[in-house]
Amino acid sequence: PDETEQGVTSGTAPETAASRMFVWILATTALLLSHQSAEGFTVPSSKVFHPANRWAIIKVGNSLYLSHQEAETTKIDTRPIEEGINGSSIAVSSQVESDQEVFSWTKQWYPIIPESYIEDKKPVSLTILGRELVIWKTTNGEVSVLEDSCPHRRAPLSTGKIVGDQLACRYHGWEFNTTGTCTKIPMDASGKFAGKFCTKSYHAQVKGGLLWVFMSNEQVSPPPLPDEAVGMQDSNGWVAYLSPTSFLSLIENSFDPTHAPYTHEGSTFGCSPENAQAMERYEFTVPLSKTGFTLEHSAYQQMPPVAPDVVTTREFIPPCTNKVKSPFFTAILHFVPSKPGETLILGNFGGSSQKNGGPLQKLLPKRLQVAMKDFAQFWSLTSDGQYKFNMQDKLNMQGQDARKVRDKMWKDMAPTTSDAGVKAIQRWMGRYGSFGPFPLEELDAHRGRDISVWDSHGKMCSQFQATIGRLARVKKATRKISTISIGVSLFGAAASTLLMALGSIRASLRLLTPTVFFIALSVGARALAQFCSKLIERVFVTKEVDPHLRMMEIYPS
Repeated sequence: PDETEQGVTSGTAPETAASRMFVWILATTALLLSHQSAEGFTVPSSKVFHPANRWAIIKVGNSLYLSHQEAETTKIDTRPIEEGINGSSIAVSSQVESDQEVFSWTKQWYPIIPESYIEDKKPVSLTILGRELVIWKTTNGEVSVLEDSCPHRRAPLSTGKIVGDQLACRYHGWEFNTTGTCTKIPMDASGKFAGKFCTKSYHAQVKGGLLWVFMSNEQVSPPPLPDEAVGMQDSNGWVAYLSPTSFLSLIENSFDPTHAPYTHEGSTFGCSPENAQAMERYEFTVPLSKTGFTLEHSAYQQMPPVAPDVVTTREFIPPCTNKVKSPFFTAILHFVPSKPGETLILGNFGGSSQKNGGPLQKLLPKRLQVAMKDFAQFWSLTSDGQYKFNMQDKLNMQGQDARKVRDKMWKDMAPTTSDAGVKAIQRWMGRYGSFGPFPLEELDAHRGRDISVWDSHGKMCSQFQATIGRLARVKKATRKISTISIGVSLFGAAASTLLMALGSIRASLRLLTPTVFFIALSVGARALAQFCSKLIERVFVTKEVDPHLRMMEIYPS
C-alpha cells in the first residue's frame, strides 16, 4: 500500500549510518525534553516542524515517534502557545487523535471537471494531488477515470482515442475498458495476453453537474458523496480553470474578502479602496472541527442605504470547498489541489450558462444558440478584464507563497476582525490537515509563472475547443471571400474603365456600384479574418514579464 495511507507510523529510517545515529540522538533528546511536562513539550517551530526537512516529533500514549510529515500521517496543532498575532511559534500536540480523527487528503471525493466539458470524442488529461489522470466518456455515456499511463510503455492514455466503449493508446493501440483492464493488444497474435494487464482506475460519479473522483489508493468502497459539498447550484453554471498558485494561498484568499477593494482596484468589477470599510464582525456560527466550519461576517464595502446590514456566510467543507451565501448571490468554489504551486478552481455563482441571452435568442436555430453561448464564455475567459482580475490575485499570492516558503512560516499576522477567516482556515490546516496535501517547501514551484488560457482552461473544455474550431472555420471562409471579392472588384473596375473609354458612361456607372460593394466586402471579410486570428492567438499567449512591468499593466497609474 501507499505509505501515505498508513496513518501515524514511525518515520522511515534514513539510509546512512550517520543519518540513523542523528535520528536516534534527536529522538532521545526529545524523550528527555518530554519529561519536563506532563502535557508534552513545546519548542520553536524550526526545531520541531521544519518545512525543509519535513520531520515532526509526536507522542502516542507513552511513546515518542519521529514522523515524516506526510499529508495523511501527522496531526500538528499550529495554534501559538499564547494567542499572539504573529504565530511566531508552534505548539506540537502531546496527543495524536485516533485514525478516525486524522484527516486523510486522499480518502476524499474531489470535483475535477464540469460534466459539460467531457465528450465521447477525445479524452481529457488532469493532475489531481500530483497524480496524472485521464477522463473519458464512452459512446454509451459512461464516464471513466484512469491513471494516465499505459502499462505497456507508459505512454499517456490522454493522447489516445475513444473507440466505442474502449480507450485506445496512441502508441501501440492497446485498448482499455472503463475499469482499466486491457481488453485488446493488436500485436498479440495469440490473444493470450488480453485481460492480463491493467491501469489503475478510480471511483468516479457525476453529481450536481460535476465529475467527482475518490482519490484513495486503497481498493475499498468509498463513502457517500456529501450533499453539503455538492450544493444546489445550477448544474450548467460551472466554470473550471487552472491557476499557477498554491492550494493553501487560494483557499485562504477565498476566506479573505477584504482584499478585494485593494487587490482588484481598477478591475472590471468596480473594486476601489474608496469603497472599503472596516469589517465590524467576522465570527464562527459553526465551530471549527474536522468536518470544517462556518463563519459569518458583516459588510466590508460601503453598501447602498437600502441594504445597510448585509451579512455573508462562508462555509468550509473539507477537503476543498468554500460555500458563500449573501443577499446578492450564492457561490460554490472548489479549490482542488493539482500539484505543488498549481490548483484547479471550479466555480458556480448560481447562474446557468444555458440561460444566456433572452427570448429572442430562443427563436434562433439550436446550433446557433449553442455557438453563441460557447462564444460568450470564450469571450469572457479571454478578455483583458478577466486577465487583469486573475493576474492581480496571482501576482500577490505567488509572491506570498515564495516568502512563506523562504521564511519557513505559514501563519500570518492576523490582528483585525477581518483576518478571522484566514486565521480559521490556517488553524484548521494545522490542526487537522497537516498544512495541506503537499510539502510546504514545494508550494512556490510556479513562482512568477503565467500560463495561457489554453493551458488553464481550453485543453479540458470541449465547448472552448468547439469555439476555437468555429473561429478557425470563419477565418478560413472569410479569407476566401476576401480573395474572391478582390478578384470580382478588380474585374468590375476594369470593365467599368473599358466601358468608359468606349463612351458607354451609363453602363460604366452601372458597374461601379457592384464594384464598390465587392471592394467593401473584401475589406470587411479581411478584417473579420484578422479579428478571428487575434482571438485564437490570445488563447495560446503566455505573458511572462517582469513583475514590475506586470504591475503597470494590471493596476491604474
